[in-house]
Amino acid sequence: MSDTEFKTAKAVKADIKTETAKVEAVAAQTDAKFEAVETKVESKIEAVTAKATAAMEDVQARVRDGANKATEFAREAYSFNKGTVETVVKAGQIYGEGLQGLATHAAGATREQFDETVATLRNLVAARSIGKVIELQTELARSTAKRALTESTKLVEGYLKVAGDAIAPLTARALEAADQVKKAA
Repeated sequence: MSDTEFKTAKAVKADIKTETAKVEAVAAQTDAKFEAVETKVESKIEAVTAKATAAMEDVQARVRDGANKATEFAREAYSFNKGTVETVVKAGQIYGEGLQGLATHAAGATREQFDETVATLRNLVAARSIGKVIELQTELARSTAKRALTESTKLVEGYLKVAGDAIAPLTARALEAADQVKKAA
């Protein structure tokens, strides 16, 4: 081999070294860029994962709060409805007891009228004159009319009182419901 050929081989070798150095430099730059991109991607993935985790935790918290509110509402509704049923039962008891009292009073008044009528009939049978019979019948008619008016007034007043007493718990319950609606709004 001659010197020129050797120099050429040396030059080729030098060129190879230069090119190798260039390739290694490009490879190093590519590795650095790849690592930078990889770091950015990992950073973005971590940021997205953190945001997604926070969003999921927020959604879970909202769902949990919603479920708790729904459960509390159901409890309150059950309690309120139970109280309403108890109120209706109480009003029915008051009404029933009041009507029973009115029926007892009416039966007593009827019994008194019956006793008075029987007594008057006995007196009519024992009467010795037409004048006395007319007097007894007139007195019976007058007392019967007076008693009918008095007793019907008492029964109407009694019924109005019973109705008012029976409606009182229902009215109170309705006012309580209105207050709860105001509070909820």
